[in-house]
Amino acid sequence: MKLKVGVVGCGGVAQRWHLPALSKISESWPSKQGIEFVACCDLIQEKADAVAKQYGVRPYTDPGRMLAEEELDLVMVLTREQDRARAAITALKAGVNVFCEKAISDSIQKAEEMVRVAAEMNCALGVNFNYRFSPPYMKLKEMISSGKLGEPCFISFLSHGDCYHHIIDLNRYFMGEVKKVYARYLIEKDRAFILGERWLYTASRFKMVTFEFENGFAGDILGSDYMSYSHPLVSCTYAGTKGRATIPDIVGKVIYMPNDGEVTVWRPSFLEKRDFSITFENSIRAFIEAILRKEKPPVTGLDGLRALQIEEAILLSQEKGIPVKPY
Repeated sequence: MKLKVGVVGCGGVAQRWHLPALSKISESWPSKQGIEFVACCDLIQEKADAVAKQYGVRPYTDPGRMLAEEELDLVMVLTREQDRARAAITALKAGVNVFCEKAISDSIQKAEEMVRVAAEMNCALGVNFNYRFSPPYMKLKEMISSGKLGEPCFISFLSHGDCYHHIIDLNRYFMGEVKKVYARYLIEKDRAFILGERWLYTASRFKMVTFEFENGFAGDILGSDYMSYSHPLVSCTYAGTKGRATIPDIVGKVIYMPNDGEVTVWRPSFLEKRDFSITFENSIRAFIEAILRKEKPPVTGLDGLRALQIEEAILLSQEKGIPVKPY
């Protein structure tokens, strides 16, 4: 029996990252349980037709019709943020699992509805926080979980503004639930790109966010939209009581600095990709594997909702000049 996949949203992100990743996963999947990309949907007929021609699938312009005519097990929602909730809820109400590009929506209220419907329909709802699936960040998670770095002290990120959704998620992923945030930033209003609600995309000369976690430890993000794409977009340092680890870029190496030993460098194996596309492959594969095992997805709709709530708290902290509880 093959797991049948449909895609809603055939724009640039889908065509550059998600669809090539899905194709590679399908080609490499064990023969006993195949994955079949069968249908695509976009409001613009030409985009749907182009994807359909490239991947040999059936094109649609109406998600409801696609769901009615195809027997799908999974829908990947790759639309614009403001359209994701509608497409996802339509699929969930049809009893179909949903994998959604981040941010999960342009609205906390819409995200809450997505999480609620997924629970009511007993369907999996996942979010593509693919930075979690970068080989060095997977290695860091392993080091933390094994106790190699000791008890947590803090985590710190230097990040381009375009990566903020992911870095907010990574703070929570590595350190646990967020108790309070405090933020200061400078927005250049003539360059700001605000989509949906006011807090999603902004042009920042600088943005500084500090986190207090429920476990009592700390984290921070410092960044700017002026950071060049030709340089590393994200760097991370995690400090524990036994040592620290630094990741200079989204993909690549981990520098391990134990308190009582020599500095070592971990790199992905020769067989692992060292480019950004591997994060999409790993993220989508992990979600599909969870569906097949009937397990909770590694990144859930609740994770997507929490990220939006933290972003709203960051905005309120900037406006009020005080720490804010996100949820």
